[in-house]
Amino acid sequence: MSEEANLPWGTVDTRFEDIHSFARRRDVDAVRGELARGVAVDVLNGKHPNGDGGNTALWFAAQGPAPDGLPVVELLVAAGADINRACEHGYTALHMAAQWGHLDVVRFLVDSGAHPRPVSDRDGTPADMARRRGHQRIVEFLDSRVE
Repeated sequence: MSEEANLPWGTVDTRFEDIHSFARRRDVDAVRGELARGVAVDVLNGKHPNGDGGNTALWFAAQGPAPDGLPVVELLVAAGADINRACEHGYTALHMAAQWGHLDVVRFLVDSGAHPRPVSDRDGTPADMARRRGHQRIVEFLDSRVE
């Protein structure tokens, strides 16, 4: 089992590139180093037939219980990450940030052009996911951005 599987918020059974691991760990300097080496900002991790995987570094940086993902998210967006890319099960980085309660990341993504109401294959919109997790400030923010 990979080192990634030892993180406190789930196991990972798909292939990971270093940029994914560094983004997940909130290591902005290491992510910057990967980009400087020429790693594609939207390189995908491995994907299982069940739909798990196929995620970008931005998707990983936006999620998880660890705080301080915003600097990595900002770096990846500045490097040209596809802010609206649907990854695992149709979830975007905005879905992940909303689900995990990262209001700073949610605001940045929307202010940077993320669609505020993408619909995933399983759980609806980012606001739907935030509502189920009790992240009311995120729900209010996202609802205020709907035209």
